[in-house]
Amino acid sequence: MGIIRDTLRDKVADGLSACIGCRECLRACPVAPPGLRIADLNHWTAGDAPLAASAPIPTPVSPAPAATEVVAVADAAISSPAPPAAMVARLAEECFQCGMCVPVCPSGLERDAMVLWLKSRLTPRPAEYDASLRRRGPAQTVGEKVGVTVHNLLHRGRLGSLSRHVDKRSLQPADTLFFFGCNIFSTTGMGEKILAIADYLKCRYEVLGGLSSCCGWSSYLSGDLDGAGEMMSHLAGRIAKVAPKEVITPGSECYAALSRIAAVHRTPFTPVTVASWLRRNLHRFPLRHFPGTMTFHDACHSSRKLGEGEEPRRILRQLGALVEMRRFGDDAPCCGHHQFGVNPAQVEALRADRLAMARDAGAARMVVECVRCQESFAPGAEAAQVEVLSLVDLVYDLLPSGDRPQARPVHFAPPVQKGDQIPIEGM
Repeated sequence: MGIIRDTLRDKVADGLSACIGCRECLRACPVAPPGLRIADLNHWTAGDAPLAASAPIPTPVSPAPAATEVVAVADAAISSPAPPAAMVARLAEECFQCGMCVPVCPSGLERDAMVLWLKSRLTPRPAEYDASLRRRGPAQTVGEKVGVTVHNLLHRGRLGSLSRHVDKRSLQPADTLFFFGCNIFSTTGMGEKILAIADYLKCRYEVLGGLSSCCGWSSYLSGDLDGAGEMMSHLAGRIAKVAPKEVITPGSECYAALSRIAAVHRTPFTPVTVASWLRRNLHRFPLRHFPGTMTFHDACHSSRKLGEGEEPRRILRQLGALVEMRRFGDDAPCCGHHQFGVNPAQVEALRADRLAMARDAGAARMVVECVRCQESFAPGAEAAQVEVLSLVDLVYDLLPSGDRPQARPVHFAPPVQKGDQIPIEGM
């Protein structure tokens, strides 16, 4: 077994032995099948046999219920005619690893890790997983390499100057590495804006992006543990060629992967969210307040799970009026991107629910930090009457269109923090 599989299996074994069966994790879960018993879930999680995939999930005629309704139905159900194994498989397939089950556990266990272990045993894997993840990573057949080449050529015109960074072979040493991975192809234009900001700051950098340099975290979240390990090892080697001091990324899952790579491979770089990078350099822009109110949506794998949620809020407090909607731990749903299209109606309902939370909080804009969150929420923004934009969009709009002031040297040191006190910037 690989180190990722071994580590996850040990964590799951420890968690199962400490589970008290309270079912709080299932109450918090936005996709738990009604009637699923914690005893059945634990029984199948502890097994080593492959978990047979559930029957195809029909697309409902009406929108799927919101997370609170799903929980209410699950709590009211005592039994279900569906075989427990099928219900467990359905939970594994539909889980998008939001982590809402973790903070509610009175024993401090990680049910999301247990469900991820179930995902790794799904046989066969849902077709939607493979369709979303095909051609990513370095381990490709000749046919897949041809497919990647065609894919890159088709997107070259749209990417413009970014296209020269797609799957490039030669990498130059630099203190700053922008890692876009698969997100370099995002239709949000976030990558191009980030580099425009870096150019304004007169930052010397290298860029790494493309399907072959995928961070592997999406594969990890789909249960392909061995494939994810190969991708992370490959990416660690590519990063070593640049020898950066910091690797900056706009992807929440990329940040999680980079954090793991830095720890496991002991590579001497610091993973940095694009929010943290922007916040440290915000004083170098001609600041202005944006009209209206803004709220912030926490990305699962950086803001929620790795505790990076304060940096984006510090930016927003300096750029306008920030109002808070329900946050992680308060029944706040995730964007659901990493369900990989298994149950689209269900995820669309959860996204609509989240946008409604932003509107009900009195916000005209819902700001995100992760490129995947922006891709997920933007299509429903008009219907919800809430504008969805990223931190990068806001800072990019600060760039002066005329003569630019002389840039000061980029400082990468984090703000000084004493004890539990959070440093405060001036307006």
